[in-house]
Amino acid sequence: MTPKREKALNWEKDWPDWVREPQFQDYGGEPETRPVKVNCSLGVNPLNNIFGIDRLTIDISKTYRYPHNPEALAERIRARWPLIGPVNLSWGAGSMGIISNLAHILSGRNVKVLGVTPQFMPALREFALAGARVSTVRLSPGRFALGARALADALEEDTTVLYLDNPNNPTGSALSLKDVEFLAKECASRGTLLIADEAYADFLDDAESAFNLDMDNIICMRTLSKGCGLAGLRIGYAVIRNPELRRACEERALSYAVSDIAAAAAAELLPRIDFGAMRKRVQALKSRVVEFIAGYGAFAIADTHPAVPIFLLTWKGEGSKEEDDLFEKLMEAGICAESGRFFELGAGSVRMRVPPENQFEEFCALWRGLFG
Repeated sequence: MTPKREKALNWEKDWPDWVREPQFQDYGGEPETRPVKVNCSLGVNPLNNIFGIDRLTIDISKTYRYPHNPEALAERIRARWPLIGPVNLSWGAGSMGIISNLAHILSGRNVKVLGVTPQFMPALREFALAGARVSTVRLSPGRFALGARALADALEEDTTVLYLDNPNNPTGSALSLKDVEFLAKECASRGTLLIADEAYADFLDDAESAFNLDMDNIICMRTLSKGCGLAGLRIGYAVIRNPELRRACEERALSYAVSDIAAAAAAELLPRIDFGAMRKRVQALKSRVVEFIAGYGAFAIADTHPAVPIFLLTWKGEGSKEEDDLFEKLMEAGICAESGRFFELGAGSVRMRVPPENQFEEFCALWRGLFG
């Protein structure tokens, strides 16, 4: 039994309020312990293995040393994005590793971060935990339409960072590159940094990426976890064109965040991905899922891009009440989603990732069992 202390430890009394009671919740930490029959929660590729192989041989002769810069992987990424240039890539343990590093660099009570609600709240949480003052533009319930003009109007002259997940998580909606460029220029006129988190953008055409904008007030980041189907490798990359900020990120980044084995596997597997074919399959699957759910008439689906495999679903059934918990209702059938609570929404909403392609019929059967 741990003895009771008479005096609090120093860290307890010195703990900042914004760390003791975080402004935003996190998700994806503790796995669901109840039986899950169809997993529609975390944002992996619903096609599962998209590479056509189950095994890969990796040279481990040099794994005794610490990882070096993943140059072979960098060459694959630069070949896809010619505008990146030779020195602008930064790495992290998923895009979340890059966000966490940026939050520590851009920290302090004078830092003002603007986002939207709903979006990927763990990113805003990282900035809040680093002491930044975080505010959001709340999107109108129902469609949750995201407009560039409304975001620009919410910028203040001393806004430090505009955080934009594009496509939006949880809705799956996406601003066009033209809209992102407009926001980047609005940010530049105020001295604001635009962080474009393109975690789900591999489901969109490459021409729509902010990687194509050569502006030094944009940080654009991606992960291999979503469209690339490599969540288990935990690799994220960012283009930081501002040399001073890139140097700060490199100096303060978690050392050796990307292992040699993960980088080598990714470099071998990326050329195997047919992004065009993958997007068509995901879009077809999402169309079937959305059409099936919409047929019930009891649910509102927010604005969403047809090829992005996530969407925001709100329960509007007859007799439903605001306190009804859609996440728990779906879990009764073994369908696991992400609760709207994690996106600063009510319990009547969930973020759905479309079910795995090979479980669509099972998903529909479970849904019918719940809702008739």
